[in-house]
Amino acid sequence: MVVYVDLEKLKPIKGLLFDKDGTLFDFHSEWHIPATEAAMFVAEGDEDLANRMLQASGYDTETGVFGSGSMIAAGTAIDILNCWLEVAPSERSWEELIQKTDEIFRDGTDPVEAQVTDLKFWLSDLKARGYTIGLSTHDSYEAAESQLSKAGAFHLFDFVAGYDSGYGHKPGPGMLQAFCKRTSLDASEVAAIGDNTHDLGMGRSGGAGATVAVMTGTGVVEDLEPLADFIYPSIVEFGQALLQAAEK
Repeated sequence: MVVYVDLEKLKPIKGLLFDKDGTLFDFHSEWHIPATEAAMFVAEGDEDLANRMLQASGYDTETGVFGSGSMIAAGTAIDILNCWLEVAPSERSWEELIQKTDEIFRDGTDPVEAQVTDLKFWLSDLKARGYTIGLSTHDSYEAAESQLSKAGAFHLFDFVAGYDSGYGHKPGPGMLQAFCKRTSLDASEVAAIGDNTHDLGMGRSGGAGATVAVMTGTGVVEDLEPLADFIYPSIVEFGQALLQAAEK
Protein backbone atom coordinates (compact mmCIF):
# COMPACT_ATOMS: atom_id res chain seq x y z
CA MET A 1 0.00 0.00 0.00
CA VAL A 2 1.23 3.48 -0.86
CA VAL A 3 -0.33 6.53 0.76
CA TYR A 4 0.62 9.99 -0.51
CA VAL A 5 -0.37 13.16 1.27
CA ASP A 6 1.46 15.56 -1.04
CA LEU A 7 4.87 15.13 -2.64
CA GLU A 8 5.33 18.87 -2.16
CA LYS A 9 5.87 17.99 1.49
CA LEU A 10 9.12 16.27 0.52
CA LYS A 11 10.60 19.22 -1.37
CA PRO A 12 12.03 21.02 1.70
CA ILE A 13 13.53 17.79 3.08
CA LYS A 14 17.32 17.85 3.41
CA GLY A 15 17.87 15.29 6.18
CA LEU A 16 16.74 11.66 6.37
CA LEU A 17 16.62 10.05 9.81
CA PHE A 18 16.13 6.30 9.41
CA ASP A 19 15.17 3.60 11.85
CA LYS A 20 17.31 0.46 11.46
CA ASP A 21 15.52 -2.85 11.95
CA GLY A 22 12.39 -3.13 9.86
CA THR A 23 13.42 -0.11 7.80
CA LEU A 24 16.93 -0.55 6.41
CA PHE A 25 16.85 -4.27 7.24
CA ASP A 26 13.88 -6.60 6.87
CA PHE A 27 12.73 -7.28 10.41
CA HIS A 28 11.15 -10.69 9.92
CA SER A 29 14.12 -12.29 8.18
CA GLU A 30 16.53 -10.70 10.64
CA TRP A 31 15.21 -11.08 14.18
CA HIS A 32 13.77 -14.57 14.74
CA ILE A 33 17.12 -16.16 15.59
CA PRO A 34 18.59 -13.49 17.93
CA ALA A 35 15.25 -13.01 19.73
CA THR A 36 15.00 -16.73 20.42
CA GLU A 37 18.67 -17.02 21.36
CA ALA A 38 18.45 -14.12 23.82
CA ALA A 39 15.31 -15.53 25.43
CA MET A 40 16.96 -18.93 25.80
CA PHE A 41 19.95 -17.25 27.47
CA VAL A 42 17.76 -15.42 29.97
CA ALA A 43 15.70 -18.60 30.57
CA GLU A 44 18.92 -20.58 31.10
CA GLY A 45 18.03 -23.06 28.37
CA ASP A 46 14.44 -23.71 29.47
CA GLU A 47 12.61 -23.69 26.12
CA ASP A 48 9.12 -23.52 27.62
CA LEU A 49 10.10 -20.56 29.79
CA ALA A 50 11.82 -18.87 26.85
CA ASN A 51 8.66 -19.24 24.77
CA ARG A 52 6.58 -17.68 27.54
CA MET A 53 9.03 -14.77 27.70
CA LEU A 54 8.86 -14.28 23.95
CA GLN A 55 5.07 -14.40 23.94
CA ALA A 56 4.91 -11.88 26.79
CA SER A 57 7.04 -9.47 24.76
CA GLY A 58 4.92 -9.81 21.63
CA TYR A 59 6.43 -12.66 19.61
CA ASP A 60 4.02 -15.41 18.61
CA THR A 61 6.12 -18.56 18.86
CA GLU A 62 3.45 -20.57 17.02
CA THR A 63 3.24 -18.37 13.92
CA GLY A 64 6.64 -16.67 14.08
CA VAL A 65 5.00 -13.23 13.91
CA PHE A 66 6.27 -10.19 15.80
CA GLY A 67 3.33 -8.12 17.00
CA SER A 68 2.93 -4.61 15.65
CA GLY A 69 4.23 -2.12 18.20
CA SER A 70 5.12 -4.93 20.60
CA MET A 71 7.89 -4.72 23.15
CA ILE A 72 10.16 -7.05 21.22
CA ALA A 73 9.56 -5.17 17.96
CA ALA A 74 9.84 -1.64 19.28
CA GLY A 75 11.54 -1.74 22.67
CA THR A 76 15.16 -1.42 23.72
CA ALA A 77 17.13 -4.35 25.12
CA ILE A 78 16.38 -2.90 28.56
CA ASP A 79 12.63 -2.86 27.86
CA ILE A 80 12.69 -6.42 26.55
CA LEU A 81 14.72 -7.73 29.49
CA ASN A 82 12.44 -6.06 32.01
CA CYS A 83 9.46 -7.70 30.30
CA TRP A 84 11.11 -11.12 30.34
CA LEU A 85 12.19 -10.80 33.97
CA GLU A 86 8.58 -10.19 34.96
CA VAL A 87 7.85 -13.66 33.60
CA ALA A 88 10.76 -15.25 35.46
CA PRO A 89 13.30 -13.33 37.58
CA SER A 90 16.94 -14.27 37.07
CA GLU A 91 19.72 -14.69 39.59
CA ARG A 92 22.21 -13.28 37.08
CA SER A 93 23.35 -9.72 37.56
CA TRP A 94 21.73 -6.99 35.49
CA GLU A 95 25.12 -6.14 34.00
CA GLU A 96 25.60 -9.69 32.74
CA LEU A 97 22.07 -9.87 31.34
CA ILE A 98 22.21 -6.60 29.42
CA GLN A 99 25.75 -7.15 28.15
CA LYS A 100 24.99 -10.64 26.81
CA THR A 101 21.63 -9.61 25.35
CA ASP A 102 23.21 -6.68 23.51
CA GLU A 103 25.91 -9.04 22.20
CA ILE A 104 23.32 -11.51 20.92
CA PHE A 105 21.32 -8.75 19.24
CA ARG A 106 24.54 -7.37 17.70
CA ASP A 107 25.96 -10.63 16.40
CA GLY A 108 22.88 -12.75 15.79
CA THR A 109 21.76 -11.14 12.54
CA ASP A 110 23.12 -11.25 9.00
CA PRO A 111 22.84 -7.63 7.87
CA VAL A 112 24.08 -8.34 4.35
CA GLU A 113 21.29 -10.83 3.71
CA ALA A 114 18.66 -8.82 5.57
CA GLN A 115 19.25 -5.41 3.97
CA VAL A 116 16.15 -4.23 2.13
CA THR A 117 18.28 -3.09 -0.79
CA ASP A 118 21.99 -2.63 -1.46
CA LEU A 119 22.40 0.00 1.26
CA LYS A 120 25.87 1.11 0.25
CA PHE A 121 24.72 1.86 -3.30
CA TRP A 122 21.31 3.24 -2.32
CA LEU A 123 22.56 5.54 0.44
CA SER A 124 25.50 6.69 -1.68
CA ASP A 125 22.98 7.86 -4.28
CA LEU A 126 21.06 9.82 -1.63
CA LYS A 127 24.30 11.41 -0.40
CA ALA A 128 25.21 12.34 -3.99
CA ARG A 129 21.85 14.08 -4.26
CA GLY A 130 22.76 16.19 -1.23
CA TYR A 131 20.82 14.52 1.57
CA THR A 132 22.17 14.31 5.11
CA ILE A 133 21.74 10.79 6.52
CA GLY A 134 21.07 9.75 10.11
CA LEU A 135 20.06 6.67 12.09
CA SER A 136 17.93 6.42 15.23
CA THR A 137 17.55 2.89 16.59
CA HIS A 138 16.41 1.18 19.75
CA ASP A 139 19.26 -1.27 19.25
CA SER A 140 22.62 -0.40 20.81
CA TYR A 141 25.05 1.98 19.11
CA GLU A 142 27.59 -0.85 18.90
CA ALA A 143 25.10 -3.10 17.12
CA ALA A 144 24.20 -0.33 14.69
CA GLU A 145 27.86 0.33 13.91
CA SER A 146 28.58 -3.38 13.48
CA GLN A 147 25.62 -4.13 11.22
CA LEU A 148 25.98 -1.04 9.05
CA SER A 149 29.70 -1.67 8.71
CA LYS A 150 29.07 -5.25 7.56
CA ALA A 151 26.70 -3.84 4.95
CA GLY A 152 29.43 -1.39 3.88
CA ALA A 153 27.28 1.61 4.75
CA PHE A 154 28.32 2.94 8.17
CA HIS A 155 30.60 5.63 6.72
CA LEU A 156 27.63 7.13 4.85
CA PHE A 157 25.86 8.19 8.04
CA ASP A 158 26.35 11.69 9.42
CA PHE A 159 24.71 10.68 12.71
CA VAL A 160 24.01 7.39 14.49
CA ALA A 161 22.13 7.04 17.78
CA GLY A 162 21.29 3.89 19.72
CA TYR A 163 19.17 3.48 22.83
CA ASP A 164 22.38 3.83 24.84
CA SER A 165 23.65 7.03 23.18
CA GLY A 166 22.10 9.36 25.73
CA TYR A 167 19.42 10.99 23.59
CA GLY A 168 16.42 9.24 25.10
CA HIS A 169 14.12 6.78 23.41
CA LYS A 170 11.45 6.93 20.75
CA PRO A 171 8.69 8.17 20.50
CA GLY A 172 10.38 11.01 22.38
CA PRO A 173 12.06 13.69 20.26
CA GLY A 174 15.61 13.35 21.64
CA MET A 175 17.23 11.44 18.77
CA LEU A 176 15.68 13.75 16.18
CA GLN A 177 16.77 16.82 18.12
CA ALA A 178 20.31 15.44 18.42
CA PHE A 179 20.41 14.75 14.67
CA CYS A 180 19.34 18.33 13.97
CA LYS A 181 21.91 19.73 16.39
CA ARG A 182 24.71 17.62 14.88
CA THR A 183 23.86 18.57 11.30
CA SER A 184 22.55 22.14 11.77
CA LEU A 185 19.26 21.18 10.15
CA ASP A 186 15.90 22.42 11.30
CA ALA A 187 13.44 19.68 12.24
CA SER A 188 11.14 20.89 9.47
CA GLU A 189 13.86 19.89 6.99
CA VAL A 190 14.02 16.29 8.27
CA ALA A 191 12.01 13.22 7.33
CA ALA A 192 11.68 10.53 10.02
CA ILE A 193 11.47 7.09 8.40
CA GLY A 194 10.51 3.90 10.20
CA ASP A 195 8.37 0.79 10.35
CA ASN A 196 6.64 1.32 13.69
CA THR A 197 4.57 3.88 15.54
CA HIS A 198 7.43 4.83 17.86
CA ASP A 199 9.51 5.92 14.85
CA LEU A 200 6.70 8.10 13.53
CA GLY A 201 5.92 9.32 17.03
CA MET A 202 9.49 10.59 17.32
CA GLY A 203 8.97 12.51 14.10
CA ARG A 204 5.71 14.00 15.30
CA SER A 205 6.99 14.91 18.76
CA GLY A 206 10.16 16.43 17.31
CA GLY A 207 8.41 18.48 14.64
CA ALA A 208 9.81 16.60 11.63
CA GLY A 209 8.91 17.95 8.22
CA ALA A 210 7.63 14.53 7.14
CA THR A 211 6.94 11.15 8.72
CA VAL A 212 7.40 8.15 6.45
CA ALA A 213 6.30 4.58 7.20
CA VAL A 214 7.62 1.49 5.43
CA MET A 215 6.13 -1.99 5.45
CA THR A 216 9.32 -4.04 5.81
CA GLY A 217 8.93 -4.32 9.58
CA THR A 218 6.24 -5.21 12.08
CA GLY A 219 3.95 -2.21 11.71
CA VAL A 220 0.52 -2.51 10.11
CA VAL A 221 -1.21 0.14 8.04
CA GLU A 222 -4.05 0.66 10.51
CA ASP A 223 -1.57 1.60 13.25
CA LEU A 224 0.79 3.62 11.06
CA GLU A 225 -1.68 5.63 9.01
CA PRO A 226 -2.70 8.12 11.75
CA LEU A 227 0.96 9.14 12.24
CA ALA A 228 2.32 8.81 8.70
CA ASP A 229 2.42 11.43 5.98
CA PHE A 230 3.53 8.70 3.58
CA ILE A 231 3.41 4.91 3.59
CA TYR A 232 5.57 2.90 1.18
CA PRO A 233 6.30 -0.80 0.71
CA SER A 234 9.98 -0.10 1.44
CA ILE A 235 12.66 2.58 1.45
CA VAL A 236 13.19 1.91 -2.26
CA GLU A 237 9.81 3.41 -3.16
CA PHE A 238 10.45 6.26 -0.74
CA GLY A 239 13.69 7.03 -2.56
CA GLN A 240 11.78 7.14 -5.83
CA ALA A 241 9.30 9.58 -4.29
CA LEU A 242 12.16 11.86 -3.18
CA LEU A 243 13.39 11.92 -6.76
CA GLN A 244 9.88 12.67 -8.08
CA ALA A 245 9.46 15.50 -5.58
CA ALA A 246 12.80 17.03 -6.56
CA GLU A 247 11.84 16.96 -10.23
CA LYS A 248 8.41 18.60 -9.78
